[in-house]
Amino acid sequence: DFPFDLGHEKVAVIGQGNVAIDIARILCCSRKELAHTDISQHALEVLSASQVKEVHVYGRRSAFHASFTPSEIKEMTKLVDCSLHVDPLGLNLDPVEQKELDIQDNVFRKKNLDILKSFVHENQSGPITGNYHKRFVLHFNRTPQADNQ
Repeated sequence: DFPFDLGHEKVAVIGQGNVAIDIARILCCSRKELAHTDISQHALEVLSASQVKEVHVYGRRSAFHASFTPSEIKEMTKLVDCSLHVDPLGLNLDPVEQKELDIQDNVFRKKNLDILKSFVHENQSGPITGNYHKRFVLHFNRTPQADNQ
């Protein structure tokens, strides 16, 4: 019953876990894709009227520390009407992260990074290109700033 305002073209989701990715995925799905899920009719109607064209997911830490699972982020690649992007600077690992990735058999993090590298495109902030109507963008290493206005 919570009324979400989906009348804006751009939405920000804060977090780097499965819930944040799930929210972004639902906002980026087409009505046709959502109709094949167990989503409620009411939610389907609200999402179908959505004006959202871009979903930006922000996290404070690097992609190395993202806590979503590879299968969760891989679901984003199945969306038929959404271009996927990640800020390439967010994929840069610091020396400690790189060492941990190299030393440990950390398949989870390696898979996530490989999937995220496939989201890197030259046109990160311009108009939506190609045949897509929506854009999903992941931002890492972001710190909230107070607005003193």
